[in-house]
Amino acid sequence: MTPYYSDGSVTIYHGDMLEVTGSVFGLAENRPSILVTDPPYTAAGGSTNGRSGEADDQFFRFWLAAVAERLRFAMRPDSLGFVFADWRTINLVAGAFREPGSRMRGGVWSCKQALVWDRDGIGMGAPFRNSFEMIAVVAAPEGRWDHLPRNIPTVIRHRWPYGVSEYHGAQKPVELCEQLVRWADPASGHPIVLDPFMGSGTTLVAAKNLGRKSIGIEIEERYCEIAAQRLSQEVLAL
Repeated sequence: MTPYYSDGSVTIYHGDMLEVTGSVFGLAENRPSILVTDPPYTAAGGSTNGRSGEADDQFFRFWLAAVAERLRFAMRPDSLGFVFADWRTINLVAGAFREPGSRMRGGVWSCKQALVWDRDGIGMGAPFRNSFEMIAVVAAPEGRWDHLPRNIPTVIRHRWPYGVSEYHGAQKPVELCEQLVRWADPASGHPIVLDPFMGSGTTLVAAKNLGRKSIGIEIEERYCEIAAQRLSQEVLAL
């Protein structure tokens, strides 16, 4: 499959991740080992998907299970990662990565914990206005978190006020994505970062800042173009 954009360290594919992952990650050396992604949990299958309505919730559950199965096939068996969600969908994300029938190379992925991202600013909601998102901590069958210290809190704060995103309505701060990439990377070799729902490419920018190769997949071409423009600019290494 021909990339939409590639610069030697970043590769972007335009298309449905369920299709792209089936044609891109055939060789072991091409398989990523770090997952940082924000699936469209408020839009997949409908404008209320995962937020209200039993039918939408059911669709999201089956769709996300298919996504998780593709990731199991595409990624290395020692992969680690983070998947964004909200309080309505965190259990669905966790369940998708621990389906007992979904096996890869003799083992199953698992959701180890859930983090709370404190946005340090209030958004929509009533009577209580939302000020956080959640992040599922996932691991492939051989993935281990032993390289991390034992004093990391489950609530992490990165200020990101609602309604000020420059490139995408669900955009995340680069600094937050950099932190997640660092945590998922035991610093052995040069792992590849994957974001199969890359949006405007923030995860890829974060990976490039850290000197990591990355692959992004996005179904909307306008965001592929935005991401390509962001990544073609000079990115300062940390």
